Amino acid sequence: MRSILVFVLVLLAAVAPAVAAKPANSHAVNMPILIAPMSKGGRLIGYAYLNPVLMAASDAAALQIRDRTPFLQDAFVRDVNAASIQRQDNPNALNIKDLQTRLLADSRRVVGEGNVTAVNFSQIQIAWIVPGVGVTNQPPVSPTH
Repeated sequence: MRSILVFVLVLLAAVAPAVAAKPANSHAVNMPILIAPMSKGGRLIGYAYLNPVLMAASDAAALQIRDRTPFLQDAFVRDVNAASIQRQDNPNALNIKDLQTRLLADSRRVVGEGNVTAVNFSQIQIAWIVPGVGVTNQPPVSPTH
C-alpha cells in the first residue's frame, strides 16, 4: 500500500508542472478574418485578408475581448473602409504599423483602455483584382512589418 502511495505522489509531482504551465501566448485572442479594400486612384485594385490577433492584458481581459468580438469586428470593418490601409508612397504595400495603431485604438475604445495591449496579425494575404497591379505570385506579407 505504501509503495502505491509513493508511486502516485511521484506521478503527481511529475505531471503537475506540465498541467500548471500556461502557453506563452495564453492571452492571445484570434479575431475573425478582416477583409480590407485596397484602391489606387479611386479604383478598387484588390483586397487584403488580415488575421488580427489581440493581445489581452489578463485572462479576464481575454474573456472580455471574446465577449465583445462582434463589436470589435464591426469597429474594425468600419475603420478599414473609412481610411486607407496602404502606404502613401506605395499603394501596392500595406502600412502595417499605422493599421496596428488604428485597430489598437478601436479595440481599447470597445473593450476598455487596459484590456488590450497590442494588435498583431497572424497572416496577411493580398488578392489583386485588377490585372497588372501589384506583384504576381507575391508571398504572404510578414506580420512583423
